[in-house]
Amino acid sequence: MNDDDNWTIKIDNEILSWVLENSKDIEAITPRMLIKISDIKTNEPERWQEMANIKFGI
Repeated sequence: MNDDDNWTIKIDNEILSWVLENSKDIEAITPRMLIKISDIKTNEPERWQEMANIKFGI
């Protein structure tokens, strides 16, 4: 497995903290969701939490 296929490398403590803080409002926490949050964070590093809130209806 190369690093591009290992999505767990992209998930950092900030993302996990955000998911835990919002877990009551999230319908289901899935690997796909974590990957999407990671992509949002990569593309919007200054506003990723706000964008993730919008994306997941929080």
